[in-house]
Amino acid sequence: MNTKLLIPLLALGLLIPGCSKEDAESTENAVGDAIKGAAEGAGDAVKDATEGVKDAAEDVKDAAEDASEEVSGQFQKLRDEAVTKAEASLASAEERLGELRTKVDSAAAPIKAAVSPMLATADENLNKVKADLNELRTAGAEGWSAISSRIGESLKGLNSTFDSIASKLGG
Repeated sequence: MNTKLLIPLLALGLLIPGCSKEDAESTENAVGDAIKGAAEGAGDAVKDATEGVKDAAEDVKDAAEDASEEVSGQFQKLRDEAVTKAEASLASAEERLGELRTKVDSAAAPIKAAVSPMLATADENLNKVKADLNELRTAGAEGWSAISSRIGESLKGLNSTFDSIASKLGG
């Protein structure tokens, strides 16, 4: 851009000393017009470059929004799969606990006394899993994985408790 302005000024410097007053004014006007044209051309170039940068920024913004929507969709899919799996596991645990309660009800008094605390613990853990499952349904991208893992560990603990109760019942 500086070179464009330098050329008309150089031409002016060479022409003015060898010209008459009228030629000098004419040359001066021509150089002024050239400088004005160069400045306008530079302004247009800056305007075009600015528009290009704005267009590129808009393209980057659109691409980022598309990527964000894709990541959000993947997260929701994974979270929904975790919820579905946890719901199925919870239903299975509730069913098994019901079966064990039926067996405990028909068991002898000493066995009932031995497994009653285990049933209470199983109920507490089942309620904890239900609360975690409700939290998982609305969890954000940062927290859903930890909640899902916590549910998995709680369900493993429940199954261990169920196995202990079953062994006390004799099968």
